[in-house]
Amino acid sequence: RAFDQELRSQLRDHQENPETLALILIDIDYFKNFNDRYGHQTGDHILQQVAKVFKQVARSSDIVARYGGEEFALILPSSTKKSVLEIAERTRSLVEGHRFDYQGLVHRLTISVGVALAGPEDDEQSFCERVDAALYSSKESGRNSVHYHDGRACVRFGSGFAASRSKKEDPNN
Repeated sequence: RAFDQELRSQLRDHQENPETLALILIDIDYFKNFNDRYGHQTGDHILQQVAKVFKQVARSSDIVARYGGEEFALILPSSTKKSVLEIAERTRSLVEGHRFDYQGLVHRLTISVGVALAGPEDDEQSFCERVDAALYSSKESGRNSVHYHDGRACVRFGSGFAASRSKKEDPNN
């Protein structure tokens, strides 16, 4: 609810003072499989560690929120397209390179990322739909990647790309 209120407020401010406003949606790849294998207690602990990585990348003016399940959102006011894409790719890269430790086991994770900048015609729903479409493109392209919705189409950004694998395959090996 706090995320929804903040996004609504930021969009209202954006309409009145059209500074660049960006939204990043992040989904932890294959996290349901992770929870099934290691349990929800481990999963919850890992989610907390992942959130700390996101907060390391975020600026003090950015809002980091859990969006649901294994999804997170970052609201980035007063950002350039270049800086937002760099933050998204740096976040993806940091998670990919990080080793998440819990109870003596070290886990590796990747994330899929969707990014969009608010346009003058965007309301909360259209803005979120574009970011969600970019996130879906990242998942469909093999995960562990960043996609940007430019207002017309989703475009891949950065160097991340997961080798294709079966959904049943354990991504932690």
